[in-house]
Amino acid sequence: MGAQLFLFIVFIKNKMAYTVTARKWRPMTFNDVIGQEHVIITLQNAIKYNRTAHAYIFSGPRGIGKTSTARILAKSLNCFHGPTTEPCNNCSNCIEITESRSMDVLEIDGASNRGIDEIRNLRENVRYVPVKGNYKIYIIDEVHMLTLQAFNALLKTLEEPPDKVIFIFATTQPYQVPLTILSRCQRFDFKRITTFDIIKQLKNICNSEGITTDNDSLSVIAKKADGSMRDAQSLLDQIVSFSGDEIKTENVFKVLGMVQQEIFFDITDNILNKDLKKGLELSGKIINEGYDLQEFFAGLIEHLRNLLVAKITNSTDLIETSENYKNKYLQTASHFKEDDILRLISIASSGEISIKRSPQPAIRMETALMKMFRIDRSVDIEEIVKKIDEINEDLKGKSEQVHIPQKPETLDLFGKRNNHNTTEKKKYSEKTEGTAHIKESTPEPSYENLTLNDIINKWDEIIKKVESEKPYVGAFLREGKPTKIFNNELEISFSEKNGFHVTSIKNNKNLVSQVFEETFHKKFIIKYLKIRESNSTNSKNQHNENLIKSLEKIKEKEPIIDDIIKSFDCRIKEIK
Repeated sequence: MGAQLFLFIVFIKNKMAYTVTARKWRPMTFNDVIGQEHVIITLQNAIKYNRTAHAYIFSGPRGIGKTSTARILAKSLNCFHGPTTEPCNNCSNCIEITESRSMDVLEIDGASNRGIDEIRNLRENVRYVPVKGNYKIYIIDEVHMLTLQAFNALLKTLEEPPDKVIFIFATTQPYQVPLTILSRCQRFDFKRITTFDIIKQLKNICNSEGITTDNDSLSVIAKKADGSMRDAQSLLDQIVSFSGDEIKTENVFKVLGMVQQEIFFDITDNILNKDLKKGLELSGKIINEGYDLQEFFAGLIEHLRNLLVAKITNSTDLIETSENYKNKYLQTASHFKEDDILRLISIASSGEISIKRSPQPAIRMETALMKMFRIDRSVDIEEIVKKIDEINEDLKGKSEQVHIPQKPETLDLFGKRNNHNTTEKKKYSEKTEGTAHIKESTPEPSYENLTLNDIINKWDEIIKKVESEKPYVGAFLREGKPTKIFNNELEISFSEKNGFHVTSIKNNKNLVSQVFEETFHKKFIIKYLKIRESNSTNSKNQHNENLIKSLEKIKEKEPIIDDIIKSFDCRIKEIK
């Protein structure tokens, strides 16, 4: 019975002996720390040149080696062979620190020991000298969790600690640590570990543990870890538990619930082909497979970002993926424009935000994909201008082939025929093979001696032409009235209350001048005047009275004037 009980205890002990990868492969020396060379070199030089500070604060994201580096620093300072730049990990001090049972190195969890009473106990203990090591070291993890009162109680001790006392703080949120604490510490900011370094370390672990895998699987794990070595090692443990000693890429996607890269390439192919039917089938597959839609959008945005990088740089150096997909990114990016990819990223980002608060996230996802599949290709302004120039050149070439008829004959006021317009009007209709008929041209009137009355008669036509280009400018111009013309200078008057209209028309003066030139075949210098209505009305009435009085006097002296007015139904405009 006793032997059976002993065997059972040994069996249970062996079953409990498994150590997770994150703990088993925890860095034991400075050389084991990955991706934090700027921190390691500084700490080693501080030990080498006897410039060790009394307080350090290690900040950065989770799982990148902050607490492990603090332990290694403690071992280097308290090693029997030290202080040394590398701990031996064989002496009793190093072993005790590694096993968290050293009396000279105390690790405190800031989240569970955050009150002022715990800090008061710490202040009492710092007075005691080290038992075995060279320094008494306090490692406070997640130090930002301490209360404000606890921080205040720590200030004086932290600023002037006893000899042989060193504080090492670790935190993921340094902005929550009071500045009075930060200013008393040497701060080291730890970086996210690159995907390349994580893949390299995972490959070493798999080779040592006898696990068969490939670069694609390790790449997916490393990207999922998002710069955290501890997360990557934990994910590796999880996948090994699912697939055994042989890891396959499809098993990695299945365990982690991630969307396979091929699906993202199918989406971009459908965007190029504008295939809505396949797009709906693809979105249905994503929903039916049970993928996390937020995870899907995060992967899609990263995929589009990789396309943009490949398009802009024409290389894949900045893309974190396997070699198989890097060539595919270059090939797919060649079919897109930068502006198109940016618009797709904007749609995907809006979709990611909308599904978080939507009661029907699947519909939001389908809608976002449909917008992508129906998106129009961007066209550069330079291309549009180039095409317009080509059309103008083509039209110019055709217009030169059209023969413009001479000006028609005109009569002066007394019925005399002008000598320079004695040519009779001809019809032009040439018909040749391969050419179009040219209709008879309508004779254009002559505006050599342009009067104010001519402009007033064409005023509605001018306004309509302006309105066809810019309706609001035409509406504003309708509020004015031509009041004076001399040679090529034209005055248009507006009521004083229409000052905004005048300003708007002046901003579009080129358009108005162009319409006048097209209408009268003559260039004008146009002046816009603002006048008071009352003064304008009185002036006009006075002008009419003066005309009538002057006309009566002229009729008395020259009776023929009255005959001319009646014969030709004339209207007196001005008397000089």
